[in-house]
Amino acid sequence: MAFVMRVRLPLPQLPDLPHLLEETEARLGLQLAVEEDAQRMEDAGKRESSWCPWPRSRLAFFVPRATTRGVDVSLDPTGDDVDATITAPVLGTWTDWLLALELARSLASCGDDAVTVVGEGRFLSEGLGDMFVESEARYFTEAVAGCDRLKESVEGGKTVRVGGPAGFASIGPRAWLALLDGPEAELPLRLIDAIQASIEARGFEDFYPANILCLDGREGREILASLLPAERNTLLRDPEYVLISPDLEGDGDVPLLVLPFENIDDALPGLPHWIDERTCAIPAIPKASWHARVQAMQPLLLSLQELLDGTDAPGPPGPRPKEPWWRFW
Repeated sequence: MAFVMRVRLPLPQLPDLPHLLEETEARLGLQLAVEEDAQRMEDAGKRESSWCPWPRSRLAFFVPRATTRGVDVSLDPTGDDVDATITAPVLGTWTDWLLALELARSLASCGDDAVTVVGEGRFLSEGLGDMFVESEARYFTEAVAGCDRLKESVEGGKTVRVGGPAGFASIGPRAWLALLDGPEAELPLRLIDAIQASIEARGFEDFYPANILCLDGREGREILASLLPAERNTLLRDPEYVLISPDLEGDGDVPLLVLPFENIDDALPGLPHWIDERTCAIPAIPKASWHARVQAMQPLLLSLQELLDGTDAPGPPGPRPKEPWWRFW
């Protein structure tokens, strides 16, 4: 369930990454980016494969502040040629859709100018616009399919984390309910807008995005936590726990405490503003009232040391995926 195009071109004519970005930006009229790890490799001149002029043979492209899913491009060498597969995942923005088409056109222009659209046929690159841009039918069909799949998951009790190299949103029962206020036919577009609003932290752009910290115990147990400091507008995005201390500037004897993230409404009544199912913005808590706040939430807090090293701590972590999480949805 995605919009997939394929382009074959001679391997020596495969453009390097800067040229591909420049060409596609000129076509699209927008600035592009690639996933962060790959950009670091490109900046350092590192290559995953000797035959590939890109840092990796599989890259995720996106448009900052205009993307939900981005576009995935993978390269496979076949003799003297290379097969490029361009994938626009479901629930991408219209900009993502255009990005996929323009990447296909840029690559096709280096070969025989032909693009194969899976399930549709073979087109000259300039003919893609008439079929897939002038008419928005195929884009909307993909959006509806993605919305239906996500609805099925949420109604089955799951929280779906959906996004791409620009970030992600968490859609669960609470976030889904907020989307139902409006015409049903427009639900897929409202969902895409909600995903983008979460990725961009729309309305809370000046809030500090708290990092996710992986905290390890002696027995190999681990939890994912984000720090909530005093006197700072903070964005908490999908931690398992919120890390809290009565005095973060104190000495080493001050205990570190954690709050289960699902209890944050009870711990800070009326303060969290929910951007999606698992992302909330916490306005700055004055330092003068910080100790009183921590004392009030004390019954909900757990000792970090006991959580990591005690008998009731979570079990050992499972295997980590080798690829970015967004590849799997």
